[in-house]
Amino acid sequence: MQFDPGMVPGHSTNHLGAQLVIKPLIVLILCCLNHICSLAQSGKVDSRGVPIFEVSVVRPDATEQAMSLQFTGDGLVGHGLTFQTLLSVAYNVDPAQVTGAPKWAESQNFSLQAKVSTEEIAEWGKLTAEQSRLAIRTLLETNFKLTTHWEQKTASVLDLTLVQGDSAKLNRLKDEEAKSDKPSMLTSSGRIEFNHASLDVLCTVLSNQLERKVVNKTNLDGNFRFLLQFEPEGLGKADDGAGSFPTIYTVLREKLGLQLVQRKEIVPNLIIDHVELPQVN
Repeated sequence: MQFDPGMVPGHSTNHLGAQLVIKPLIVLILCCLNHICSLAQSGKVDSRGVPIFEVSVVRPDATEQAMSLQFTGDGLVGHGLTFQTLLSVAYNVDPAQVTGAPKWAESQNFSLQAKVSTEEIAEWGKLTAEQSRLAIRTLLETNFKLTTHWEQKTASVLDLTLVQGDSAKLNRLKDEEAKSDKPSMLTSSGRIEFNHASLDVLCTVLSNQLERKVVNKTNLDGNFRFLLQFEPEGLGKADDGAGSFPTIYTVLREKLGLQLVQRKEIVPNLIIDHVELPQVN
């Protein structure tokens, strides 16, 4: 599956109904909202200014379709989406920032369809990214009976930095050609392939795979082209020579001249107070 780094904060599009097909990595769907932040609004709102869908249906999805979320001209359509994925989209959090999720949150796939009324279609196109998230929260509250609250906690954060300030390895991999190429990234278990993509995108991917926040502290701009192959079972562990490939930490250091430095930080933690499987009519 392919991730389009054009769908990251700071990028926008004018194409209505743009569709994001993504891997089962939370990062991929999180990037969707900033790409389609101007694609959805209903004139009917609740006290928070959240659009109210005239119809919203969520059902178990056993079709094995690729995970996708599409903002259409009159609502939302999605396939192969887990509750954890939708939660991450709605609240802009990594899985590590969520407490109290049920066991089925990451194992059960759902399809969804939500529409605004015919009278509101003309207004369906004026939301900010945050308002788009609130619209999906409304869908979760309606269909999953979701209630939550926030707490602060101390968590381990990883800073992506240059090894001894040496940018030589990355500079050789900088993609100065084909500036018209559409940025892309392919990922699979133990493999990350970049094609004209930024280090901010790499941090987002690493955050998901390591289940910890990763922050770009390299101060390097631009896009890069490289392939990383590492031992999937070695995520978060030191090298012991047992795997076919080194760990992600070693690959980053030897291939890109980068390192992950751990520190502590106060981060918001989303607490799930109540959630139910959606009722199928």
